[in-house]
This record gives sequence, structure tokens and C-alpha cells, in this order.
Amino acid sequence: MKKYLICLTLLIFTHPLFAQRHLPDLQIFTTDENVQLDTIAENPAINNGITTATVPQRGENLSLQIFIPRCASLLGFEYAITFSNPDSSLTRSFQILSVTDWRQQPLKQTSNSQTISYYNNRLEFAPLPSTGHIATVLLTPRQQLHSPLPIHLACSVTIVSNPPRRVWQMRGTTTLRWQ
Repeated sequence: MKKYLICLTLLIFTHPLFAQRHLPDLQIFTTDENVQLDTIAENPAINNGITTATVPQRGENLSLQIFIPRCASLLGFEYAITFSNPDSSLTRSFQILSVTDWRQQPLKQTSNSQTISYYNNRLEFAPLPSTGHIATVLLTPRQQLHSPLPIHLACSVTIVSNPPRRVWQMRGTTTLRWQ
């Protein structure tokens, strides 16, 4: 009898009609946003506006903080950071030591021949800081570099609100340039 009730409950809650009764009130938005880098990392993160970096020496680390100002103080759900890696140019020059979110939680990695992506694997809502800080990246050069290529990255953050029920995906791109 207990198994029957569990199966019946699962059928009721997973039936398409049950799920669809909430969809008419849901609004989904996607916008292109201004993604900003800061090459002076501090804790708590503050966007100093320093967007270029000095090429680190071999054995030195470089911290980058990533900001999306419009998501400041909103409720974050999903986020991802994707580095462009054509011809393995990024991975030949640098090793990405860590990518952490604004709560200093590590992000999961996935990659293919053209990109390296980091994303959250938690399905929880978390308030973003008032600065719009999304993540911190820690890199180190693999060898002594003289004129590395710029580092291109894309970032997306999904924000939720209730009421009204809204899902807002903010996304944008930016480039780290060298001095």
C-alpha cells in the first residue's frame, strides 16, 4: 500500500498538467550585460576598475575578480564563466588554479577544444553581494611569458524574483588585456 501511495504521489506531481498550472505566471528575460574585470583582488571584493594586468612572472599568480553590476544584491540561481581557448592558446600559456563564486565556493569545470567553462552545480538561491561580484579566478603562467594573447571570457548569471515570478539571465563578455 505504501509503494502504491508513493507511485501515485509521484505521478500526480510529475504529470504535465500539474507543472503547467504555474507556467503562465512565469516571465523569462535574457539581457546582454556589462561584465567587468578587476585585476586587484581583495576580500570582500571591490570593483576598483583596474581592467588591465601586468604579465605575471613564472611562479607568480594573478587574481581576477568578475563583476556584473546590474545583478548586485539580487537573488542568484545559476552562473557560468567560459574562457575562450582556440588552438589551446590559453591552456598553453596559463594554468587556471581555481575559479570560485562570491561565497568562495569552487565552481565545477567542463571543457572542449574551444572553451573551458566553470559553473555552479548547486540548485539553491543565494543573494549576490551589493558590488555585483560573481567570481574570482586565480591563474598562473606555465612558462615565462612576454606578450601573451588577451584572455576572452563570457559570463552568465541567472537571477530569480518572486513575486512576480521572473527568471532573468544576464550575460556578457569581456577581455583581459595586458599592460
